[in-house]
Amino acid sequence: MAGSRLTGALPLRLAAYFVGGWGATLMVLQGLLGSQLERAQIVEMGPDVAQNIRLSELALERFPPVVVAQLSGLELAEGSLAAPVPDGVVLSGDGLQIDRALRLRRELCLHLPHCPRVVAGGGRVPGAWIELVSPLEPVWLFAAIRPPLSFPPIPCCSASRW
Repeated sequence: MAGSRLTGALPLRLAAYFVGGWGATLMVLQGLLGSQLERAQIVEMGPDVAQNIRLSELALERFPPVVVAQLSGLELAEGSLAAPVPDGVVLSGDGLQIDRALRLRRELCLHLPHCPRVVAGGGRVPGAWIELVSPLEPVWLFAAIRPPLSFPPIPCCSASRW
């Protein structure tokens, strides 16, 4: 009788080990693939953000930042980083946000004649503030950076923010 109990428990143990191992493998793969996809997202968005920077800097030579923001639909802010950039936005001390901002800066340095200052920050949407070359005062452009993919997916940004 005791032998049959051991024989019945063995398949259950094997099944539990198999399911546990399978779950652990999926979590490791999600972590590895998620970081690779995040890097690819930033590399992919680099040329588009660089183009927005170039066009905004050209427009700032003739128009004030408010007009450039209205015409382009981009989120621009004026002033230094000593004050919040703009109302309600807190600069991030989150290590992951800072890492994304540094990756974006490296990507922008490849596509622009100058390396802009990039500061991690956001409010309702995670992203980074990029300093534009402006004739009078500091002007900052906000670039939304999607969070890394996870399960279940977290709704973040609309496609129009890119």
